[in-house]
Amino acid sequence: MTNPCSTHPCLNNGTCFDDANSAGMNLKLINALDFRCFCPIGYSGIVCESKMNKTFSVTVLIYK
Repeated sequence: MTNPCSTHPCLNNGTCFDDANSAGMNLKLINALDFRCFCPIGYSGIVCESKMNKTFSVTVLIYK
């Protein structure tokens, strides 16, 4: 079986993970591809094709 990451499908320095050939993985991903991309900060999408324009802040509330 050909490794789907060999064509470097992830854009913007995203990291490709080969789901088709990974041992012990019995679940098919929602996007129905044989790979998934882990996108760097600031990018999103199936192949990291979308630049995120907004900055997000997180507020943590601690109750005692």
